Amino acid sequence: MSDQIQSTQPTPTLPIQVFRTLAIPFFRVLYRVLSQPEVSGYDNIPKTGPHLITVNHLSYYDPPLAISYWPYPVEVLGAASQMTKPGIGHIMRCYGTHAVRRDSSASDLPVIRLALSLLRTGYSILIMPEGQRNPDGLGEAQLGAAYLASKADIPIIPVAITGTEKIFQSLRRGHRQKLHMQIGPQYRLKTLKTTNQKQALQTWTDTIMNRIADLLPREYRGIYSATLD
Repeated sequence: MSDQIQSTQPTPTLPIQVFRTLAIPFFRVLYRVLSQPEVSGYDNIPKTGPHLITVNHLSYYDPPLAISYWPYPVEVLGAASQMTKPGIGHIMRCYGTHAVRRDSSASDLPVIRLALSLLRTGYSILIMPEGQRNPDGLGEAQLGAAYLASKADIPIIPVAITGTEKIFQSLRRGHRQKLHMQIGPQYRLKTLKTTNQKQALQTWTDTIMNRIADLLPREYRGIYSATLD
């Protein structure tokens, strides 16, 4: 499946390496105990990086699912507000998640520069363009993913996850929820004939979200369902 795929990422720090080595297989087993995960589209993952992995965000359980079933460790951009919370915040910090603040673009400049540097030196990064959980379907996305992909000039891999918002509801009813992670084919953002950066970023963001929506069942497409009809 993924044995021949190798990342070109620089080596992370030793504590992060140790945590990832232990946590990734642990979460993979945990998901199999608590649910019925299924992953398709492994053939769409490039054998070398860098690339930007864009994932929809239904629940807290999407990032660990995507990370644990990816063929090799990837860097993650996550909400700074979540990294201060007990439990999930500790896991995010131990994994080496890079904090993104949604309330101030100025405070995001250091992490944006870091992310661009990581991408340009071989890292692959996972990001959830919506910037927050939307359990009822895709919500309005932020412009960050489009900015990074356009500036770094790298391929994007769309990933669509379903079922994570119902894991514990299903367990309370006595059965394991079916989860599905669909990995789509990589693509690049097309050059646009405009000098308006915000307009270009919005157009690219719509492209990113439509690529994710295209992999989702209709009931999960949220505000992006109309563009695919």
